[in-house]
Formats: sequence, structure tokens, C-alpha cells
Amino acid sequence: MTVTRKMALFPLMSLLGVGMLNLSGCDYWPPALQSEIAILRAELNDALDDQHRLNQELEEMKATQASLQRLVDDKTRDNHALTDRIAALSRPAPPAKPAATAIPVAPAATPSAISKGAFASLRVEAPARRGAQIVHLQRLLHRHRVPIRIDGLYGQDTAAAVRWFQRTHGLRPDGIVGPATYQALHRPEKTVQTAQLARQLWLQRPPVAGQDVLKIQRALRKAGYRVTLDGHFGPETDIAVMRFQRKHGIAPDGMVGPQTWNALMQRR
Repeated sequence: MTVTRKMALFPLMSLLGVGMLNLSGCDYWPPALQSEIAILRAELNDALDDQHRLNQELEEMKATQASLQRLVDDKTRDNHALTDRIAALSRPAPPAKPAATAIPVAPAATPSAISKGAFASLRVEAPARRGAQIVHLQRLLHRHRVPIRIDGLYGQDTAAAVRWFQRTHGLRPDGIVGPATYQALHRPEKTVQTAQLARQLWLQRPPVAGQDVLKIQRALRKAGYRVTLDGHFGPETDIAVMRFQRKHGIAPDGMVGPQTWNALMQRR
């Protein structure tokens, strides 16, 4: 190349060099690159939003799983209790003791004839007391419309019935049948303002049925328990009764006696 041509190209190269220096030293971005960066930023924001939403859904799923686990635990506990009750109902009743060992029947005297020391006070003992005296007591309770099974056994059911009777007659509800309780039992029947329960109700084979069972089911429904209103005391009603008893501080035995009945009737 001749010297003359080299001298002619020098101004052009100098101009290109100055232009490249100007581009590299300024804040200029090509439009295509700016558009690509904007798209990437939008996609990043969308990804962050998706991640936040997924985290929220994960927390909700964890809470739902915990709630379902609690429900499963409750169902399992209820099923165990129901299995135990069915097994207990299937067992034959223990044989009664000979009549020779029975406690003498307390005389059906007038209140003025009942005095301290004339009889042994009745209370829950271990083993539970049996005998004709307790049968007499249970019949007196029945006469006052207290629902109780007449089985001659002074156990927790009879003690609960005695406490209910004492409470409705202004006596100390200690479950002990002493002179004051005997006097009250021998008085004419008192009209009590509480709801009338004609019999104790519990899960049996076949299930018991009646208007009293239907009244219990309606009270359970009003208290927030899911139960079918069919008037039959089946497993569903038994489980609902035990849940109600457990929530209200009553022994969860599934038996509707005076205490459970009155608690249910207060929520009608």
C-alpha cells in the first residue's frame, strides 16, 4: 500500500475510534436490550409472586393436615370407647350373691321414725354394696321420678341419682344416703322443675327407641353435634353423648342419667 493511501485511511480510522469511545463511555443501551431486560424483570416479579402464593398454600395445607389429624385422633378415641362399651354389653352379668348375705331392708317408716343409728348410711364403696336395702333405695328414687336401674348395686350410677335427688331437695349433694336423705325420700313426691327423664338411656342391643331418645338427639343437634333425628339410641348418638359429656365435665360413659339429661335440657 502506498503512503498516499495510508494517509487517506487515517482520518476514517480516527473517526471510528472516537465513535467507539463515545459509546463505551455513555449510558446508552440499545432498545432491544432494554426490552429484554424489562421482560426478564417482569418474569422475575411473577416468579416471586408465585413463590409467595405457593408458600401461603403450603401453610394452609399444613394447617388443614393438622386439623384432619386431630379429627382422626378424636374418631379413633371414640371408636375405642365404643368398642369397649360394646364388649362390656356383650359380657354376661355377674351372678347375684346369695340372699343370706343381703343387707336387711330398711323399714319404710315415717320420717319421724327415722333416726341416726337406725340404719347404715349408704355410699359408694369398693367393692360396691349390694342387697335388698339398696333395691329399696332405688325404688324410692323411682317413686320420685329419678331414672335409675333397680339392680341392688350401690355404684356410681346410684350415687349420681342420689346426688341429683339431694340437689333438687335442698340437701347437700354428697351421694351419701343418711337420715336427712332418707326422710326426704319417704316424703310425698316433689314436683321438680327440671326436665322429666323416665329412664336411663345408653347404647344397647337392640337400640332403645322413644320420644326421650328423640329429645336427646334434638338437644345434641342444638348443642352443635351431628346426629340423626331417628329416635333410636344407636352408636352415632352414643358417640355424640360421650363428646357432650367430655366437653361439659361429665364422666364420658355414654349413659344419659339425671346429670347428663339436665345438662342437655339446659341447652334446648
